[in-house]
Amino acid sequence: MFLHGIEIKILTTKKQLEFLKLIVRDLETIDFRTLSIFVTTCRLMSLTRCADEMSLPKSTVSKAISKLEEHLQTRLLERSTRSIQMTEAGQVILGRAHKS
Repeated sequence: MFLHGIEIKILTTKKQLEFLKLIVRDLETIDFRTLSIFVTTCRLMSLTRCADEMSLPKSTVSKAISKLEEHLQTRLLERSTRSIQMTEAGQVILGRAHKS
């Protein structure tokens, strides 16, 4: 199954697909800086490396990701003390951000 040209392998219900479509629509209201922070974090798979690359405090990166998740009302990244993983929604948003 594809959503905006991005293959979605894990989706199993129509409700989940509709939810992801709403997230993609909301993406158009996000400012460029926040989106850049999210994309860079995903590329580097590290909040610390993102902060270093963008010359920002780590707290700014973390807050930007949290505000984006709050705005979209979904988790984009699963964080642990040693790693981060993108959720399905995070993968969709990343793919959409690359198209913007």
